[in-house]
Amino acid sequence: MTAPDFSYKKDKEIMKLIKIIQKKTQKRSETVMFDEKEALRLVLEKYVSLEQLKDDLNDYDPKLIDYYGKNEVSFSRGNKIDFSSNKENIYKDISARVYQTRNSIVHSKEGDKPKYIPYQHEKQLLHEISLIKIISEEIIIQSSEVLFDSE
Repeated sequence: MTAPDFSYKKDKEIMKLIKIIQKKTQKRSETVMFDEKEALRLVLEKYVSLEQLKDDLNDYDPKLIDYYGKNEVSFSRGNKIDFSSNKENIYKDISARVYQTRNSIVHSKEGDKPKYIPYQHEKQLLHEISLIKIISEEIIIQSSEVLFDSE
């Protein structure tokens, strides 16, 4: 909508916008369902500074950024994260990695989907917990509001 050539008066432009929205949402009966991975990406873009994330990861363990760039998550097939890529790709890769890892844990009893196996994948999960913890803390800090003044 912010593209210079977009006009709400052009049917063709409106149809493009509708298709984008339809792709990002689904309707089941009377409920609108959002693509969870896309929602996660949007939250990351809004609240997580990539520079701050890299600094925090580096402070926690200087090897992590390199690890995420060279290793996908073995038990979930979670994406590698190339922190030297453009911002859009980095956010997409982070959201995919976190989402796939979450699904492999939560849906570990379902059919052919990638699964987390306790003890077998424990070491790999520790790296993912570090990423998720640091991201979660940043989201909490950036989205929090002061409810009352203590003075």
